[in-house]
Amino acid sequence: MKERIIDNKISLIPYYENYDQALSRYQDYDLCKQVDNIDYLYDKEMLIRMYEHLSNNGLCYYIKHEDTLIGDVSLTNSNEICIVISKPFQNMGIGKKVIKEIVKIAREKELTSIKANIYSFNKQSQKAFETLGFKAYKDEWYELKLDNDMKNFRKEIYMSEENKVAIQETYGERFQHCWGCGPQNETGMHLKSYPSEDGKSVICKVIPDEKFTGGVPQNLFGGMIAMIFDCHGTASAAYFNHKNKGLDLTEETVIGRYITARLEVDFKKPVPMNEEITVISTLEELTDRKAIVNMTMEVRGEKRAGSRIIAVGVKDNM
Repeated sequence: MKERIIDNKISLIPYYENYDQALSRYQDYDLCKQVDNIDYLYDKEMLIRMYEHLSNNGLCYYIKHEDTLIGDVSLTNSNEICIVISKPFQNMGIGKKVIKEIVKIAREKELTSIKANIYSFNKQSQKAFETLGFKAYKDEWYELKLDNDMKNFRKEIYMSEENKVAIQETYGERFQHCWGCGPQNETGMHLKSYPSEDGKSVICKVIPDEKFTGGVPQNLFGGMIAMIFDCHGTASAAYFNHKNKGLDLTEETVIGRYITARLEVDFKKPVPMNEEITVISTLEELTDRKAIVNMTMEVRGEKRAGSRIIAVGVKDNM
């Protein structure tokens, strides 16, 4: 496990023994009622048992806001999300961002669904999970199905590229020289990214040359995988920003350029050479200047790698 950066204020820190600080969060009667439906406070022994159970039966993280640990979140081996946030930090949108990150982890683990146990009186949590797509399926249980999402993406995004404009072709003149995707780089790969028909995702397809083999013959080397994610991710960020402004992508478009601030890559399985690689991207978050994009790399419909990029918009005179 490693730290997972959600944004410039929120991150998930892998669990470690920090009982004294954690115990302070559970000295609130309302919070204990909200989380465990109990009318008494946690003591240290009870807290240790809880953390030992969560850490031994799944993934367990502390929630960090700026420099303060404000809660914890887990994804258990039974695919259940458990989240606790200190009362002063509730109703700030932090919980939703954390749940989204756990959903991302669930996708990386290729889970078909995840669930949450929410007490009937906890209307605040019910609403938060419902706004993220969770649906009640039995008393005090909510579920988010993940299995159909990528299938739907594939149905929507595999469309003809004839008469379509690649995002990279709309970069301004001075931004068209990237080795990976620049149209004016004569020796480059000329990666091209196209929006799906509904505009909710962006797709890139490429068959790498054999010279990019990794240490194991006929498998793509990791640096090239990261480069493909990098070029496709920044193109996707530019498109999602362009679309958010209500603009269409045409041959006359000069799109606002985005560059990489942070790139995370999860290598799942070897990526074979001489076969078509498909990269699918979707938008996680968009602000005035920043876009967070999630990507999946597939071969023959099987996930081989995943990535998350934080990209920032730049001025034309950068």
